Formats: sequence, structure tokens, C-alpha cells
Amino acid sequence: MIAQKQRAKMMDYLVSSLEGSDQKIVPVTNAFGNLKANYIRAGDKKSVFLIDKDYSDKALRDIYKMAQINGNDITFVFYKDGETYFKNAAEKNGFKRRDELSLKNYTAEQIRRMIKFTHEEKFVNEIADLMHYYQPESKNLKEGIIGYKFSPIKFNYSHLNFNDGENWFIRENMDFNSEIQSKDIFMWEEPQKENFGYLKLENFIYSDKCPITKPNSCYLAKNN
Repeated sequence: MIAQKQRAKMMDYLVSSLEGSDQKIVPVTNAFGNLKANYIRAGDKKSVFLIDKDYSDKALRDIYKMAQINGNDITFVFYKDGETYFKNAAEKNGFKRRDELSLKNYTAEQIRRMIKFTHEEKFVNEIADLMHYYQPESKNLKEGIIGYKFSPIKFNYSHLNFNDGENWFIRENMDFNSEIQSKDIFMWEEPQKENFGYLKLENFIYSDKCPITKPNSCYLAKNN
């Protein structure tokens, strides 16, 4: 569980980062209807929603739908603690490579970069081309915001024998390459330099100074 002190630290860091923009930045705590959520208003039509605790899949979908109805842009930022979010999947799945099982086509480095998505992460990955994580300071890591891109992994079952009537469920669901795409294990790409320290709000350009990465999108803030 992410402690209240950690959540407050995340809010302070994001607000500090965003204050360099030309929009009015307003932090809001324990609000957003019945959710008791933390978020940041950036101007009249932009907001940054902090995913710093467990939320239901429906809650995030309702928030996103509400933002769309009201013509608002919203960016979700996860707390990256490796326990609540950004949970490493290598420990429970590494043997599937070592023993030439369903992850045999992946390298050890790729296995290291696999995480098991929560329902919150799966939803945000559906709607965003870049997922933002707040990384708290630790012994080995610097405090900051990191943008990740993810791709789903595929289990390969070519090592199984399907002639004896066993493994019928796998046989019925795999593709012509003997693979089944995972629903909750994804692999992150090594973040590019431009994905460190930025928050991206879709469909809005804050100023001419904002680095543009694609039409009608902009990074809002950068770490100092």
C-alpha cells in the first residue's frame, strides 16, 4: 500500500514540475466526487490524475468518459513502487525461458523488462500511447517522471504435444504460430531520452516552447 506521506510527496513533485508552464496549476486532494482522489488542474480544460492507490477499472473508465464529455484532456500518472504498480513479472515467469517453455523465444533482458499489469494499467495502456509513472527517489533511482511504451508478450507453446488430447484449451486459443498473447503481462521498451521528465496532455499545445512530438500533442512539464 502506498502511504499517505508518499502520495503527498508525489503530488508535491508533480505540482512543482508543472508550475513552469503558462497555465494556472491547482492541486486538489481527496476530491473528484466519491473517489477521494488526488489530481491537478492545469488551466480550465486539462488535468493530471494521480493513480496513487487502488482504483476499480470502472472508476478510471468513468473518469475518462467524463473528461471526454466535458471536452477536457486528462493524463494519468502512476506511482511506481514495484508493488502496487509496475510489478515485475520475471520472478514468477523466468523459469518459462530457462526451461525452454512458453517464454523460450525471449532473452533474459526481455524477461527482466516484463511487468504484470493491474486493471488500472491495462485500461490506461488502451487509451494512451505513452504511460507515465512517478518514480520516487531511492538508493539507486532518482526522483522523476518516466514515460514508458509497452507491448504485450506472447506465450509460445510449440514445445507441447497436442496429439494426445491434452492441452486442448491452449490448442483452441493459440494462433498459427503456436502463440497466445498475454492479457496482463507486458514488456516495457527502454525509455527514450525525451520520455524522461515530461507529462503529455493530448490534443493541446501549451506554448511555442513546448517540444512537439506529434501533431496536436505536447509535453507539459520537464524535470529540472
